[in-house]
Amino acid sequence: KLVGRGAGVRDLRPKLIAVVHDVYVPEGALFWLKQYGLVTGLVGPFLERLQLRRDRKFADVVMTVSESSKGKLMDRFGEVLGEKIVVNPNPFELVGRERVEGGGAEKENFILFVGRFVGYKHPEHVLYVLKKIREVYPDFKAVFVVSRILPKVLKKFETYLKRLGLSADSVQFIENCRKDELVDLFGRAKLFVQPSYVEGQGIVVIESLSQGTPVVAYNLRAYEGMLRSGENSELVKKGDKGALALASLKILGRYDEYCEKCVVDEGDFSEEKFVERLRKILG
Repeated sequence: KLVGRGAGVRDLRPKLIAVVHDVYVPEGALFWLKQYGLVTGLVGPFLERLQLRRDRKFADVVMTVSESSKGKLMDRFGEVLGEKIVVNPNPFELVGRERVEGGGAEKENFILFVGRFVGYKHPEHVLYVLKKIREVYPDFKAVFVVSRILPKVLKKFETYLKRLGLSADSVQFIENCRKDELVDLFGRAKLFVQPSYVEGQGIVVIESLSQGTPVVAYNLRAYEGMLRSGENSELVKKGDKGALALASLKILGRYDEYCEKCVVDEGDFSEEKFVERLRKILG
């Protein structure tokens, strides 16, 4: 509704903000079918495109979590939508274990995976990394902090575990992990392994760095500005689990050098900065 006259006219219509964490448009229909089965795989891409067309037409602002997600939206819908997009990264809690100089000495010999147990996260690639690490450091284990376990992914994981000849006691699963427990795990882990093929923001890599733990991951657009390969992490070609394992061993071989570079600009990912950006969006 409009009130006033001439230059004093004010638009009282509520501002419509569309919140888009990430989209699967670039991955296509095959991705939907592979990840979510026949019914959702057929309906999902159609609903996603329909919603994004509505956002382009009716939303005043499209808020997303990273330049990567913004790029995906613009690749599909162009500058018309791009003019509306505002990037506001999700915040995370920075309070955790006390960092000490030479913190590598207090680390424990396990690699960590945190995330949903779904196909595109490829948790089975962590097992390949573990196998190669154990050839050099036999006492290493892998800890998986998981949610939303898809049965078919778990079956593939268990098959892979047997194929690699890894014992069940070399792997630990933790579900329903409290935030303080998760922060502690990030702090104690020797290495964080992120084999995901698709990420909107990938906030877990920042959580790992904040607790002094280097990251090895596939080279995704979402990590630009967060991970610096050769400094606080190693990034390798997506899907190359052999390179993922070699990168892990590279970090372990020069461990203190990588730990020293595991720092985070707290301002960019703080709750205060998130709220400040949100207030600007709300106008």
